[in-house]
Amino acid sequence: MERKLKETLQRAANQYEFTESVNIKSVLNKKGKKQLKNVFKWSYAVASLLIMTVLSVGMWNIPTVKAAISQTIEKAINLVISDNFSDIQDNLNKMPPTLAFMGVEISPDGRKLTTYLSGEKEFKKFENGDYTVSDGKLVGQYDKVKNTFTIWKNKRSSQSFEEELFKGMDKSKIQKLGSDSFLGRTVDKYLIEGNTELWFDQETKLILREINVNGDQRVEDSKVIDFKVNVEVNANFFEVKPPKGAKVIQMNDFY
Repeated sequence: MERKLKETLQRAANQYEFTESVNIKSVLNKKGKKQLKNVFKWSYAVASLLIMTVLSVGMWNIPTVKAAISQTIEKAINLVISDNFSDIQDNLNKMPPTLAFMGVEISPDGRKLTTYLSGEKEFKKFENGDYTVSDGKLVGQYDKVKNTFTIWKNKRSSQSFEEELFKGMDKSKIQKLGSDSFLGRTVDKYLIEGNTELWFDQETKLILREINVNGDQRVEDSKVIDFKVNVEVNANFFEVKPPKGAKVIQMNDFY
């Protein structure tokens, strides 16, 4: 049994490879992501290769295996962050349909953006009346000046871009900065490749701050000024329905 266990763990270690270097900021910029855009991306939980390998041979309940897995996960800080993104959807799905997470941020151009999340549903609105809403299957975008409501199908992968990115990142490129308090919430802080700080809310796993670090300079493209959990919403809040009188535009592929 001990020999088989060692062989199983060794095979898992040999199969799982980390890339030597991944520049998170440049990759995220290519994807066009902003603060809270990464935060509010739907994601799904994916078990690590090591755990799946051990489970496949029925050894999960052996104490020595539990300890080995626990130590491995604690050391693989990149997988801890990857799991944060996979946990986001799990936490959202636990919410009743009448409750939502709510975040308010100030965009780089000075506009206030308010975002609501519940399950696979999302509602983003600007102060000028523009908004985007999704019921999980469809997305609708309203332009108040043009009075148009554009609708397209919501196409999302089974795994978030961020989750996959961190799974392949060299764990030595990530430094844990400890815990802190922000907007009355407890957050876990990480420094990524020496140039990007990510502040994860401990409870929801959402990113409340993303700070670009360059020497003594610390810059936030968007600033979160409010965050609340269990905000009440009505049953039609996330309905993809055009405002009365708006011109409806159907699109097969938005991007």
